[in-house]
Amino acid sequence: MVKQNPFSAMFGRSPFQPLLAHIAKAAECADQLLPFFEATLVDDWKEAARIRETITHLEHEADTLKTELRLHLPSSLFLPVSRSDLLDLISVQDKIANKVRDISGIMLGRQMRIPDELAEPMRDYMRTAVACVAQACKALEELKALLESGFGRSVADVMFELIEELH
Repeated sequence: MVKQNPFSAMFGRSPFQPLLAHIAKAAECADQLLPFFEATLVDDWKEAARIRETITHLEHEADTLKTELRLHLPSSLFLPVSRSDLLDLISVQDKIANKVRDISGIMLGRQMRIPDELAEPMRDYMRTAVACVAQACKALEELKALLESGFGRSVADVMFELIEELH
C-alpha cells in the first residue's frame, strides 16, 4: 500500500496552475471582443453571432475551470497565499469572461450600431482592456514562478514591474 507523504498533505497542491488555466481561458474570451466589435461595425451580424457563440463557449469553459478550482482549492494550513485572496482572485478573473459574454450578448441582441465618431475611441478602449487582461495573465504566471522560486530577488523585481505596468 502506497502511503501519502505527510508533508504533501500538509502543504497541499499549488493552486496556481489551475488559476493560470482559468485566467488563460478568460483572456481567450477577452481576445474575441475586438473581432466581435469589428463585425458589428460593418453590420456583419452573422459573423458577430458566430463570434458570440465562441465567446459563450469559452465563458462556459472558464466557468467549468472556476468550479473545479473552487471545489479542489486546498484548505491546507500552508497555502502560499490566503484562501480568501485566492477565492477573490478567481471571482475577479471570472468577471472578465462574464463581462465579455454580457457585452457581446447585449450588442448582438439589440444589433447595436456604434456611431462612427465613437468607433475609434471604443476600439482603443477595448484594446486597452484586452491588454490589461493579457498583462494580468502575465503577472499571474510570474507570481507562480515567484512562489515556486521562494521569492528570489530577480523574480520579485519582475513582479513589481508587472504590477506597475498594470497601473
